[in-house]
Amino acid sequence: MSIASLPNWVSFYSINDGASQGPIAEARQLRRLLENGQIVRADTMTWFHRDLFQPDASLVAEWAYRIHSAVRQGRERTNIIRDARSIVQLLALSQDAPTNERYVLITNDAAIRAAYRKYRIEELDAGRKPIL
Repeated sequence: MSIASLPNWVSFYSINDGASQGPIAEARQLRRLLENGQIVRADTMTWFHRDLFQPDASLVAEWAYRIHSAVRQGRERTNIIRDARSIVQLLALSQDAPTNERYVLITNDAAIRAAYRKYRIEELDAGRKPIL
């Protein structure tokens, strides 16, 4: 997983658009985006602050529960907590983001995608705009 900043003018399209598929094509696409400055490391930005390394424990627990609920048996607790911390950090970045930037989590993890999908539906059903 990686946290990345994309300016609004960047049009991000599916890596698996039919013309190129698989992990090598995905790696090439990500490398091209990095080399062109369309994806940048968050910790190189001037607004980055160390508080992001200490995400809200209650939010981490909430996301860990979401991920655990979406995963098949056998996933290690440590990995679930690590993934939950990444999501909470991404949410914190997104809340503080300038209007011309957005942050994305690049993952192929079905449990994380399912947990986010559930979060998004819950936020929309409650009349709130989901973060991200």
